[in-house]
Amino acid sequence: SNYLAVNFGGIPASRWIELLLPLRKQVVQLDLTGTGASDSSMEVVRQCTALRVLNLSNTSITDKGVATLAALKELRVLNLVGTSVTAQGLLAMQPPAHLHALYLYHTKVDSRHWGQLKGLFKGTVLDSGGYQLEKLETDTAIVRQVRP
Repeated sequence: SNYLAVNFGGIPASRWIELLLPLRKQVVQLDLTGTGASDSSMEVVRQCTALRVLNLSNTSITDKGVATLAALKELRVLNLVGTSVTAQGLLAMQPPAHLHALYLYHTKVDSRHWGQLKGLFKGTVLDSGGYQLEKLETDTAIVRQVRP
């Protein structure tokens, strides 16, 4: 078998998503970032049964589309950054058994549901982003022009 990583490169998913169907058993990584992929696109995506990494960041997916992703039994990484997905939508789905990481930065997931999400997505790293890292003195380099 030849496995494939597919990146739509920001082109509109609605025009090209069905091209995945003949490859559905081979696609293991799919990047639909910024493609406008919607809930209807997920009907095609859910047929990619070997899919392990799915990037849906900055797409039009909602809770309805997320519900269809439970069919992806091999899914390990799901990126929902910048989508309209809510905690209610995630809590209503049956998480894929092998899901390792779920990225939720800039979604509509409310922090008061974080405990419930951790309970449902046991063994999954839930990443809410928005990190504030301390600036270290050793992180800064000063460049000076030497004049002859």
